[in-house]
Amino acid sequence: MVWFTSNRTHVTYLGDESRRRGPSVTIALQHDYTLHGHVLEQMPTAKYLGLNLHEQLSWNFHTDVTVKKANRTRAFIARNIQSCPKKVKAACYPPLVRPMMEYATTAWAPHTVQNCDKLEQVRRRAARFACHRYEKTASVTAMMNDLKLESLETRRNNQRFTMFYRMQHNTVFFFTPADHLVPVQRSYNRRSGHE
Repeated sequence: MVWFTSNRTHVTYLGDESRRRGPSVTIALQHDYTLHGHVLEQMPTAKYLGLNLHEQLSWNFHTDVTVKKANRTRAFIARNIQSCPKKVKAACYPPLVRPMMEYATTAWAPHTVQNCDKLEQVRRRAARFACHRYEKTASVTAMMNDLKLESLETRRNNQRFTMFYRMQHNTVFFFTPADHLVPVQRSYNRRSGHE
């Protein structure tokens, strides 16, 4: 039997326009949901399968959370392997930090320049740490090329193409709209001649 606790369960309305228009606007689809006699609290974000979904369907919040988590991990690694050689420092980024920033990017890949730059900053900081070069005149691009760190955008594109290939060749299970959505039958109005 599955048990839910009302103090840890929340409601998030995805695509909610009322917050952008103001508190006086209410949408008929919003209801107060109860669980065990308690009204569930409405939250602007919800975590689902590791992705942070925002009610305005924006990926800014998820990007901020992802960057914060990756920076914490990167800083933890930096504190613990500071005296190690460059090769060891460079080897820690790909398996420990990068997967956090690439998790499920086929579903949420950032498309704004601001979000892409936030993610790239983590990679640039990791390159500076591995090469132990923090001066402003040092070329971070040269460091990343030396460490053979591929850009996150290139990796996201490769993952997207791989997913499209798998979908095309039926090697990954996914739902298609034709399988589960039934088209709406349009009625024809005889008087006006319009649908």
